[in-house]
This record gives sequence, structure tokens and C-alpha cells, in this order.
Amino acid sequence: TPFLRSPCTPSHWYLQSELFTRGLLNSPACTCGYQCETVSHYLLHCPTYNAQRSTLHGKLSRLLGHTLDLSVLSDNAKVFLLLRGSSVYSYVVNTKILSITQNA
Repeated sequence: TPFLRSPCTPSHWYLQSELFTRGLLNSPACTCGYQCETVSHYLLHCPTYNAQRSTLHGKLSRLLGHTLDLSVLSDNAKVFLLLRGSSVYSYVVNTKILSITQNA
């Protein structure tokens, strides 16, 4: 299977929502002011990380060319692609996608 078993799974992240769920914080709110810092918010929407997200999209575009249009994917599909890859791509390409995501 071309999908990756990423060690970078959301359950291992220290996002506000996860820390709140574990009783370690009083609120799941993101430091940007959004009501809940989820994986989707962190990777796709948080204004704090706009520069990193732009770098990520640029690197993905160079890697994948015109084979990927993120605008047509749901947020869940985007997060899955960034963390696990896609059956459309080879294991090698999916590994590169994960590496780009982790280093953006």
C-alpha cells in the first residue's frame, strides 16, 4: 500500500485541543484566537502559520506539478494527504509529501 504509517499522527501532537482533552489546559482555543486548535486548523487555516503554509504549498506544487489541486479537497482529505499520502502517488512520493509537511 502506498499510504504511510506516519509517526506524526495527530494523537501525538500537543495542540491546544489535545491538551484540553487531557485536562492539561483550561481551553482548547488556539493562540491566534480561533475557538479550537485542531489538526485541521493548525495545518490548513491558522494565520500564525501562513508563511509556513505558503512554503508547504510551494514545495508540494514543485513535487506534484499540476496533478494536485488542493482547492477541490475537503479539509479532512487535505489533512490525510499531508500526513498519510494518497493512493494516487507512489510510496516514494508519499514519503516526500510527509517530509515536506514535517519540515515546512
